[in-house]
Amino acid sequence: MFRRGADAVQALRLYEHGGIESKAPEVAREVEGCQKGKNGGLNLGKSSVREARALEQGGNMKSQDTIVILNDLIDNCFDSERGFQEASDNATDRSIKSFFGDVSRERGRYTLSLLREVRGLGGGYGSRGWTGTALHRLWVHIIETLSGRDDQGLLAEADRGDDSLLEHYKEALQKGLPSSVDSVLQAQYAGIKRTQERIKNMRAAAKSACAGR
Repeated sequence: MFRRGADAVQALRLYEHGGIESKAPEVAREVEGCQKGKNGGLNLGKSSVREARALEQGGNMKSQDTIVILNDLIDNCFDSERGFQEASDNATDRSIKSFFGDVSRERGRYTLSLLREVRGLGGGYGSRGWTGTALHRLWVHIIETLSGRDDQGLLAEADRGDDSLLEHYKEALQKGLPSSVDSVLQAQYAGIKRTQERIKNMRAAAKSACAGR
């Protein structure tokens, strides 16, 4: 399996534009199982099959709608994975650097899990979510500002980025998703909440340490 979710997403984006040159056979296999049609449409199969799968899993949405929502979360998890890795690269405190790296790897696992859900619904990664624009992907913009920031600034931006990510999850969880998908998103949402709480605690500790100097 992949070392990082970013590998899978990058490979799928490469496939979308006409080919894959990844040296990792695991990534190539995932791409083959999560293909996107060359004409820009998702490789979903028959509509009746999509709807039956959604109903069997207890949801009230068509599978295609679920796939669009999951692709939005894939994009945002991928962005947060990159963001936390960038924050780790720029952090100076060893414990904060390690924490950011751990979160980045966790977000990679979330990305892969979401890709598997899309694949299970008969769809593929489309690199365009239901928000329809990268302007809603706050982590994309945060990444561009991380270089040169001190650790407190990195923690503040990570907190802000996860606020945005949690909003994406909240909206998705209000859409009546199939029960199996909903349970995956609920678990990831809880994990992101725990991470954000740790970030807030670390920010408070850093602020107290500065005030005590």
